[in-house]
Amino acid sequence: MKHSINYRFWLRTDRSLFYGAEQYVVSAVSAINSSSTKISADLAYLSLGSRQAFAPFLVFFRLLALALANNKPEEAILDVFQFPFFPPFCRRSKLPTTIICFHHADLINGTPLSRFTELAGLLFLMLYKKDVRLVCVSRYWLSWLNAKGFNNVTLILNPISNRLAQLAHHQLHDLVNSCSNGQNIPGLSIAPEQLNIYLGIARKAKGWLRLAPVVRTLFPSANIFVSSPNRLETIGSADSSFAEKYQVSVRYFADPEDLYLFLTTMQICIFASEFREGWNRTLLEASILCNGLTFALSEGGMQNVAELAPWIMAFGKHRTLYKELRSISCVEGLTKQINASIDAKAKHLSCTIDVLSISRFVHSWELLAYE
Repeated sequence: MKHSINYRFWLRTDRSLFYGAEQYVVSAVSAINSSSTKISADLAYLSLGSRQAFAPFLVFFRLLALALANNKPEEAILDVFQFPFFPPFCRRSKLPTTIICFHHADLINGTPLSRFTELAGLLFLMLYKKDVRLVCVSRYWLSWLNAKGFNNVTLILNPISNRLAQLAHHQLHDLVNSCSNGQNIPGLSIAPEQLNIYLGIARKAKGWLRLAPVVRTLFPSANIFVSSPNRLETIGSADSSFAEKYQVSVRYFADPEDLYLFLTTMQICIFASEFREGWNRTLLEASILCNGLTFALSEGGMQNVAELAPWIMAFGKHRTLYKELRSISCVEGLTKQINASIDAKAKHLSCTIDVLSISRFVHSWELLAYE
């Protein structure tokens, strides 16, 4: 059967990462192609040079050339761009709009070039707000865009893969069955040096540099981990020295399955981004897979993640987060909080997974294609 509508998703990277906005796009392509007979999707990559100083010129000429390419007459193509980007030069179809996948926009955070790129992207959107369709990943950004006069915005949440959902149910089943009247909680019988704590992705903007000294002080014998955003277990030399000072182990995961299994060995996961994230996929994954507690700062869309996963403990300020961490630095406090977390997860996990299912995700993209 010939597909009548094709999404073409554009990413500013040469490699398929499974973090953040990149994984959202990769998930969309995979889910649409495997679950729908009405629409299809493909993924196009721009070179890593598109991130460099001459990126605006390189992207302009490349997309201008693509814009002049003829469509296949039997297909209608909808181009989808990860924001921030320069999207207007690639309208390959006669459909009314180009769709932009709006992950997040934070002009405060990032390098001067990244802030310039976001500002340029926002200026374009403001000029063409009547002609451009937007997809965002959280209610936070939906409200943010609506407040700036963007009315043609669709909210499509990050999905949970079927494999992750299976692991989540299995993990919760094991936790509940191994808790005898709330006393025999997995992991609490281990020695202090076997307590595992995860601080998220090893990027400065993710807040791990600020967290590590506090966590090491509160849990002097624990194993503290971050995950490397790069291939292999490598981070910058300055960050590497910092990690060594506070005994933080850096891990790289070549496949999402490796990350999932790693998270099931954690007793505490902490996310404290320094910017307003659009969603934070890893926060959600860690919260449903770890066998203990998940903490987060309620910045931007992270608050929306916590609302969908009520067992996440979300705080508005670092000070209140640190106070809560101090309260679980003893076994009694940790036991009490893990009991409460397991109870909340048992009540809400099925509903959370249903809301974030692949089937709902694909259905949302189908509706958008035929609007």
